[in-house]
Formats: sequence, structure tokens, C-alpha cells
Amino acid sequence: MEYRFTLNSNESGTDHGWGGHQLVMGGAVQGGQAYGQWPNLTPGSEDDYNHGRIIPSMAADQVNASLCRWFGLNDQQVLTLFPHLTQFNSPYVPFI
Repeated sequence: MEYRFTLNSNESGTDHGWGGHQLVMGGAVQGGQAYGQWPNLTPGSEDDYNHGRIIPSMAADQVNASLCRWFGLNDQQVLTLFPHLTQFNSPYVPFI
């Protein structure tokens, strides 16, 4: 995974951010699509949490939970691994 940084710089570069990207490949993957939504990068927008720290539209936990389901874990096992999934409308991403 690529490092995530804020859009705004400070005295020593940029701070760590939250957003990133993941590339998932394989025969079971429903490819040819990008999942998530492109954020509004305008400073002070609804997607700018603070000083260029952009709020991602999808959590890495959702992507990883989807992979765990594909590997055979049931919902309870997935929730044990990723307890924050209950904070999202959908715990899984339909890419697999």
C-alpha cells in the first residue's frame, strides 16, 4: 500500500493522512471497476477533515473483510477481526 499524506505541507513536509488505494487481482475479482468515490480535494470541503487530511469513502477494513469472506470466514469471525465494520452502511465491498 502506498503511504498516505495530507494535501497541505508543514515545516517538514506533509503529515500522514488517511486515504490510500489498494489493488486487488485474481480470477474471482470482478475487475474493470474502481470502487469508492473520488473525494472533493478543495480545502475546507466536506471531505477535508482538517488541514488537507481527506476522509476516505471506503475503509481498508471493508476491503479486507471482503477478502476474508472470500477465504471462508463467516460474518461473526469477520466482525471479530474488524470490529469497526459496524460503523459502515455496508461492511463488504462487492468486488469479489
